[in-house]
This record gives sequence, C-alpha cells and structure tokens, in this order.
Amino acid sequence: MSFGTSGAVTSSMVFKVFSSRAATKYVKILMDGLLKLGCATSTEQKNIVCEPCTPKLVAAFDTEKNQIVICENDLSNQKVMDDVLTHELIHAYDVCRVKYDLNNLKHLACSSIRVANLTGDCFFWKENFLRFRFGWQYQQQACVRNMAVKHMMASKKIDEDTARSTVESVFDACFNDHEPFIRIPP
Repeated sequence: MSFGTSGAVTSSMVFKVFSSRAATKYVKILMDGLLKLGCATSTEQKNIVCEPCTPKLVAAFDTEKNQIVICENDLSNQKVMDDVLTHELIHAYDVCRVKYDLNNLKHLACSSIRVANLTGDCFFWKENFLRFRFGWQYQQQACVRNMAVKHMMASKKIDEDTARSTVESVFDACFNDHEPFIRIPP
C-alpha cells in the first residue's frame, strides 16, 4: 500500500482500532466471532486495506475479495473509524457465517438490517436528537428499515420499491439476529 499523508493517518487509525488496549468492545466481540468462525480478519492478512475512494464513500466490504476497504480520503477522527470498522466487520461476519450469494438481494438486505440495528446508527438518542425524528414506539425498527433500504439502493443500484420489499421479506428474522452479540449493543 502506498499512502499519502491522509493515507498514513487512516492506516494509523486502523491499527489503533486493532491494538488490544484501544479496540472497542464491539470490535473485539466481532473479531472474536470471526475467529471462532474460522474467518480471522487483520491488516496483516490483507483483508483490511486502506485505499483512496470516490468522494463520500467512507468504507466498503468487498465480498468477492473478502476484504474491508477503508477509504483514506474521508475519515475525520478515531471515533468515526471505530464506527466504520464495526459496520464493515458486521458485513464480514455475515459473509463468513452463511453461504453468501452476491446476487441474492435477501442476503444483502439481512446484512444491511443487522448493520443498522447493531452499530448504533438507529439508537434512540441519534434518531431523536441528531436527526430530529421524534418517535417512541417502533422508532428503532423504522430507522433500521430505512437505513437498510438506503444501503441496498446504494450498494446494488436498485429501485426503492425492490429494496423495501426485499427488506420487509427478511426483516423480522434479521432484526432479531444479534450474533455475535448477546443483544443489541447499548
């Protein structure tokens, strides 16, 4: 890998996440889960890489290469890096534990639901106080549905109706699947 200044900073943030003392508990749980499934993930194995990406892309999971790509051009701080890696590690976990079919929209929908549900993207305080979407009952589920639909549309360039119907077809099972966590992380 060749890095410019921003690439070196990004690489440093990635290594910090994986250092035993600095790793968040969510990253540790996901890494342990991947290891138990026989899918160890590390920068040494080249399945986590830092590269320049198109604008507005922060990271991606390349299912064909079984590789997390961290974009070196748009990560602002260590907290964002931690969140991004948690997001991508959930995708990696999902690909590892099932016979993931790149062409099966239900597989993408399920992983997208799990990411939105397990990363904190739809936590109550974010929805109500950062996005000003006030609601109490079923707010988490509504947010997870919407985030999963958006992720599918961005990932596969499919229309909203197709994305929404696919998300709905697997929602209950995938929303209630918290592996490798015991429950939705707080």
